[in-house]
Amino acid sequence: MFKDSRQSLAIARAQGRKEVSLLIAAKPAGASEVAREAARLGGDVRYREDEVGYLRVRLPIDSATELTELDAVESAAMDYDDAWPFRLGAGAGPGAPALQPLPESAPPQTPAKWPPRLTDYPLQEPYSPIKDLGAEEFRAKHPTWDGRGVTIALLDGNLDLLLPEFQTAYALDGKPIPKIADFLNVTDPRDDAEINPQWVDMKATVTSRGGKIKFGGKTFRAPRSGSFRVGLFSERRFNMDSNAAYIDQDVDRDGNPKGDDGLFGVVWDEKTNDVWVDTNRNLDFTDEKAMTDYIVRSDVGVFGKDDPSTPVRESIGFTVQTDRKNNFVSINVGVYQHATIIMGSVVGNREPKGRLQGVAPGARIVSMYYGVSNAHGLIEGLIAAFKHPLVDLVVLEQSVAIASISYLLSDGTHPISVIAQRLIDRYQKLLFVPGDNSPAFAFVAEDGLAPGAVSVGGYQSKESYRVNWGFMPENDDNLHWGALSHGPSGAGALKPDLLAPTGQMSTDPGYRMGESRKGLYKLPPGYSVDGGTSTATPMAAGATALVVSAAKQSGVQYDAAKLKAAITGSARHIARLAAHEQG
Repeated sequence: MFKDSRQSLAIARAQGRKEVSLLIAAKPAGASEVAREAARLGGDVRYREDEVGYLRVRLPIDSATELTELDAVESAAMDYDDAWPFRLGAGAGPGAPALQPLPESAPPQTPAKWPPRLTDYPLQEPYSPIKDLGAEEFRAKHPTWDGRGVTIALLDGNLDLLLPEFQTAYALDGKPIPKIADFLNVTDPRDDAEINPQWVDMKATVTSRGGKIKFGGKTFRAPRSGSFRVGLFSERRFNMDSNAAYIDQDVDRDGNPKGDDGLFGVVWDEKTNDVWVDTNRNLDFTDEKAMTDYIVRSDVGVFGKDDPSTPVRESIGFTVQTDRKNNFVSINVGVYQHATIIMGSVVGNREPKGRLQGVAPGARIVSMYYGVSNAHGLIEGLIAAFKHPLVDLVVLEQSVAIASISYLLSDGTHPISVIAQRLIDRYQKLLFVPGDNSPAFAFVAEDGLAPGAVSVGGYQSKESYRVNWGFMPENDDNLHWGALSHGPSGAGALKPDLLAPTGQMSTDPGYRMGESRKGLYKLPPGYSVDGGTSTATPMAAGATALVVSAAKQSGVQYDAAKLKAAITGSARHIARLAAHEQG
């Protein structure tokens, strides 16, 4: 273990913890030896993937150092979890009352013409980053090379899958297909269910009698006769700053009226793998549709009922995911603002009813929620993304607190980087990672330092700044103000690998009021202006999706190394920027 993990181990001892979790990258063919030694030391292997030599081990705290010093261990780190300090207040657990907004004050008496009505100019006259990518001529000559046939995995929260821009993609033959290829929760319910409210414990079973089933102190009308696994999904569990607290613990958007317990019944027929969710909480499953894992038939459910007379959408979409091994069901709600903002300008499609066109409108998304600020979720999410059969490119939206802030060597030897490189080598899928957002020498994020990955910094042109931010910088080519990913790496590697556009018009969750910029514009719900390396990174993946789409349609062979060489080798050098600023 390196110094950061030794510090974490010391803190755990001071807290009186008896056990800790370690993340281990074993040496080639060394996973079995690590697992045996962990068992000898009284540990429990919670996750193991021999293909890349990764193990997550929970063991007595006094045995942690001994296990990491085993010769079969290449790299080890303490698991990181920053979720617990950031709950919304004492008692904010399942069944706790939702936080209530402050009462609105009466509007001041002002003339009808003041304040002036702001326009939505950036949406009416959008500045497409395809100009900054130099891809206008490429797309004009080859209109079908629009990302069709390509799927991008996004490791982040689950995005708003009800937005019109996220409805349509295209197969290689041009046939319209769902934009969302899969919609997953890739956390481990055994260890993560307590802080990831999507997971519903379904260990209890009931049999319908007279068309009724009873559980959780309630009587429901059964969806049909038979036996079911049952549980309760609680909207009140979205109670952490780090986990969508901005939905106000209100998944069905009803304002949490007095007496509302925030609980939704869930039943699961294991024989057919059908799941019913009592979305309207009328204690009747017969008016709910049977749903199964999204990849099977693209089932999407809805909490709440939209009022078309209001600008915001009073509903939230979701999918279900079954875990037969552990008897859990995940209610994968599409609520996460960060994931939604960063993808609209990349893969958004105006067809059939959208208003925004991304740079790769034909591409698809596999949306993967990897949990609340823990390192094991990040690594295990990467494994799930690379192994997913539909995925061509992988975007990791990491929390820099997991490795980059604590692990100051930034040399690509943290377990995250080691495992990422092994995944790239094995599956030949290119990985894109935000470089960071900090203006400091050699502060590029550790998570993107696998040699085969692409570490991305942020760029914004003068015209993009004018349209989206309302000012004219001196130069045509600029670093984005908040996407500074300065290299080099701790090993001396030239980083970031490239800059990609950010700071442009994009999507936003439809249940929120649209973004406004004082004195400039007011956007309708569902739209915002993005920014940072969080957007630059999927933008780089979107540009690469155009190349992969072209290769697939032209019969050109490619792999991860060739793709990285193509996009970095063709990137334009900006003369006034230093090497450590642009790579």
